[in-house]
Amino acid sequence: MDSVLSRVEQALDTLRPYLATDGGNVRVAEITPD
Repeated sequence: MDSVLSRVEQALDTLRPYLATDGGNVRVAEITPD
């Protein structure tokens, strides 16, 4: 599950500057196998 979280965080890191421009951000609360 850690590798999935790492890949998701890397993807979100590319989006965060655009979100921050509009005053936003995002964080992963939980990743489940569902």
